[in-house]
Amino acid sequence: MKEEYFNKTVGVVMASLLPQNEKRELIDSIRAMEKETKNNGWIPCSERLPEDGTRVIACFKHGLVTELKYKSAGIFEGINEYVAEVIDAWMPLPEPYREEQEDGR
Repeated sequence: MKEEYFNKTVGVVMASLLPQNEKRELIDSIRAMEKETKNNGWIPCSERLPEDGTRVIACFKHGLVTELKYKSAGIFEGINEYVAEVIDAWMPLPEPYREEQEDGR
């Protein structure tokens, strides 16, 4: 998201009738989405770790990409266990494929 577009969006949110705390939450959410988009959806482990028990796509420092489960306390689990220090970034798994129905759903 370009800075100009972000600033316009913030202006619209701030001019809305939402309570101040909801305005802040909305702006913070927009910033988080912008940050994730900049990295093609990758979230650096140095910024944030997944929620405990979540399956994610993980990218090791040497470039290997694989699916792992985040246990907790900086530990990712696959065939082996890995500490977050050897993993650069992660991203949520995509939604599973669903064949489109005849009625377009």
